[in-house]
Amino acid sequence: MKAQVIGGVLAIVGLLAGCGTAGQSGQTGGARGGTASPNAIGSIAEGFKIGLLLPESKTARYEKFDRPYITADIKAQCPKCEVVYNNANQDPNQQQQQVDSMLTNGVKILILDAVDAKAIASSVAKAKSQGAKVVAYDRLAGGPVDAYTSFDNLQVGKAQGQALLDAIKAGATPSAAPSSWSTARPPTRTPPTSRRAPTRCSTARSRSARSTTP
Repeated sequence: MKAQVIGGVLAIVGLLAGCGTAGQSGQTGGARGGTASPNAIGSIAEGFKIGLLLPESKTARYEKFDRPYITADIKAQCPKCEVVYNNANQDPNQQQQQVDSMLTNGVKILILDAVDAKAIASSVAKAKSQGAKVVAYDRLAGGPVDAYTSFDNLQVGKAQGQALLDAIKAGATPSAAPSSWSTARPPTRTPPTSRRAPTRCSTARSRSARSTTP
């Protein structure tokens, strides 16, 4: 499923690069022999900069799967392209600054997994105004994005359920679970004491009983 989504990202990147190609076959922006458009993406043959902006690193998938898979596949399909990477660490303001830095650095296509869809909208608009293309990845970002690709959560749920059924049919047991799965019981809590703190009424009654004792 992840491979299909990443494949979709790369297909979109290739399409956007094709739409913004400059200086090929003597054509630029539909005119022959002209100068390159300031909004041109570039060509896959010559390479260009692609920005990858992920939202956080606490979830293992982003650094363990998304980043290396996307980077490797981009290199395979566009060997001369440079991948510029940033992780926002769950900070929407930091992600906005990262977009600004990438635009200043000449990044032509942004693959953006937004921390906050609304907060990043102004950055998407800024990228658009500077001729960069924005592919919203995993989460739909606000603003004039050029493309959006994500997971089919219904299919993800079906795949997870089917995998569980297949494992049960194969005779899977908890002891066969990967070591990363925790099968330990939760720590037991010390039961609260049955004694209760004396209330004002009970204290008053005990004093009254002592005062009437002969």
